[in-house]
Amino acid sequence: MTIATESEEIPCYPLDVDMTAFAELVKILNALGNEDALAIFLYTNNGISSSKEAIQTLGLTQKRFYSRLKDLIDNKLVEKVEGEYRHTALGRILCDLGLSLEELLINKEKLEIINQLNRANISEEEKQGLMELFSLDLSGGTDKIRVITSFEDLVNITVETIDNAEKRLELATQYIDNRVIDSGFRALERGIVGRVLLSQVDQITKTMKIMFSLLTNPGQISSFFNFLKSPDIQIRKIRLPYTFLIVDKKICIIEIKDQISDIYKFAIYINDEIIANKLMEVYDSFWENSEDLKDKIKM
Repeated sequence: MTIATESEEIPCYPLDVDMTAFAELVKILNALGNEDALAIFLYTNNGISSSKEAIQTLGLTQKRFYSRLKDLIDNKLVEKVEGEYRHTALGRILCDLGLSLEELLINKEKLEIINQLNRANISEEEKQGLMELFSLDLSGGTDKIRVITSFEDLVNITVETIDNAEKRLELATQYIDNRVIDSGFRALERGIVGRVLLSQVDQITKTMKIMFSLLTNPGQISSFFNFLKSPDIQIRKIRLPYTFLIVDKKICIIEIKDQISDIYKFAIYINDEIIANKLMEVYDSFWENSEDLKDKIKM
């Protein structure tokens, strides 16, 4: 967009907006688009009575400081009153608006998850339950939560997470993946304690998949029988609305599939003890109402 000068006529656009005001907004955003200018603008929130102190605190040279300060003054965001640089009325409004949006910007990954849930073809009950989980505060920044858009990435991240488990894992799954089975066997051999919930849907097919895995990977037979005999792993079945994993009561992975087509939509990786504990409550509720499956697999 080209900013018109004062002598130029603002073209008429087919929008019910004042384009002159928007042109001024672009000029303001350009002024704040520089990191030095933004730092000075935020620092001015408490007033600048000593330029020397501000320059030292912000780690700027005098040239950089006064050059960007002039841009802020020219755009009527900052003014000098009684020897102190302060926000103008417009500057104060924009600063307050930016600070109010800070939490949203920090948690943009969580907002993307909510956006993905709104697009997913799942029941309102499931959607509301998941949104309740994600409404909890994620202290510590955006590195604790991310969206996994590819199923292959989901499997790789799940295997890596299980391989890095230190104490225990809880898996609730609607299907069986051989690579995840392998990582589960490795975890068992390391002494990891765990529980597995399998969906009631098509249990025969799932058991056949396990057997096929064993026939194509003979080295797993010993691990499989160790799994059946081990008191450290329990397995039950119940109808599940979605697949999810909890590792060491702090890392969660939740998969969302289209309810009608059963096609993978996305998954969510969360490293947060608050949400993990909340999801553990969901898991425990499923577990209490599930049916033991380990003895049936032995048969």
